[in-house]
Amino acid sequence: MNNNLPLLDSIILSCKSKNKIDDAKTFLTIASKYCTDLGQLDRIAYLQSEIKDYRSCVESLKTCLSLAWDNVSKFAIRANMAKMYNHLNEPMMSLAYSKMNQEQQFDYDTLMEMSFSYYLMGNYVESEKMMRELVTHKDLPEEIRGRVEYNLGSYDIERGDFKKGLHGFIDIGHKIKIWYERYIPNVPVWNGEDITGKTIIIHAEGGIGDELINVRFVNNLKELGANPIWISNHKDLVTVFNRNGIQSTQSIINIDLSNAVQCMAMYLPIKLNLDKNQLWNGAYLKPSEEYLDKWRKLLPEGKKLALKWSGNPYYDQDLHRSIPLDVVQNIRYNGVKINLQLERELFQPDMFNAGEYIKNIEDTLAILWLCDDLITSCTAIAHMCGSMGKNGNVCPPIACYYVWLGADGYSDWYDKSLNVFRQRNHKDWEFVESILS
Repeated sequence: MNNNLPLLDSIILSCKSKNKIDDAKTFLTIASKYCTDLGQLDRIAYLQSEIKDYRSCVESLKTCLSLAWDNVSKFAIRANMAKMYNHLNEPMMSLAYSKMNQEQQFDYDTLMEMSFSYYLMGNYVESEKMMRELVTHKDLPEEIRGRVEYNLGSYDIERGDFKKGLHGFIDIGHKIKIWYERYIPNVPVWNGEDITGKTIIIHAEGGIGDELINVRFVNNLKELGANPIWISNHKDLVTVFNRNGIQSTQSIINIDLSNAVQCMAMYLPIKLNLDKNQLWNGAYLKPSEEYLDKWRKLLPEGKKLALKWSGNPYYDQDLHRSIPLDVVQNIRYNGVKINLQLERELFQPDMFNAGEYIKNIEDTLAILWLCDDLITSCTAIAHMCGSMGKNGNVCPPIACYYVWLGADGYSDWYDKSLNVFRQRNHKDWEFVESILS
């Protein structure tokens, strides 16, 4: 088995690169079934965590724990189990393993994991208390201090100190590699100075939702007299942005960099020195007439409610934000429900499954424009709706993203077009059923 581990690593890497995650899961499940060596099984558990197969990873770690004989190994395995259970949105189980480790020895990583468990449980008071106390430790390792300050950014935004909180979430987040910088060599980084007449290269980061959140600030840069160019990895978004008057490309090859500066996209509200009441200046995207015509012919007549209840399953916290299917099926609506989940059809008399007809983001924008309302969990769909100024309802989880923090009925990022209904109790999504009642 030991000689085959490098081969197994190669197989999993190949599966990931080809987006064959189910095949990777199968390979690792078979490998774990016949493995009795602690080191080998620990590596298998690591690979399972890398492909987001957290449930299988926990099972492998349980076996590891039964094989471990020394306290050092048991401590490390329990720490990994605590992380996996938090990924699975089972914070009580995570907390149990963290407390076992806490009894064995003082450990900053354990305290960080415990704080996150309390956060997922909705116990914000205990979670914040732990973070505020940790940051006062003079001997706190810099890596831990960065993570603490990053987490405290969320609490600062929640408490109304938007600028301080955004700095913690974005700036500290970059420093501890939550967000990765991709700067062009020999091009100055923009730090808020006068950019009249300059080209400013904006490097998109994060997912599709993050691009939709921050592309609005291109208009602020134009008002400062700059020529902003948005660099995106998403071909569909490049098309949408260019059609809406936002110069965008996937490559810098044809850009004149002689009079250019650059900035990471999530830094824009900080560099522009914006407060929360300056984030929204009206809708900045519109759907395509071509796609509107397509969907006018496809969508049923009458009132329509668009639904999206989960996002990318390979996102670390997708289980935290996914609304259970039985809740979605019980949503009360006097009209037709439009299913925007690409991978799942529902067969209900009042449901139209749009997924098989959706080919790109232009399709989704058109559908949202033609629907009367929207209910979505924290996915890019919410930002598509908000960017067009369309009415909708977003239901963020307890561990919600920074744009929903401090939201009291609606988010400052989208004015009053998006109603925000935040989850308050762990795994309780029943409130979604009656949002429109």
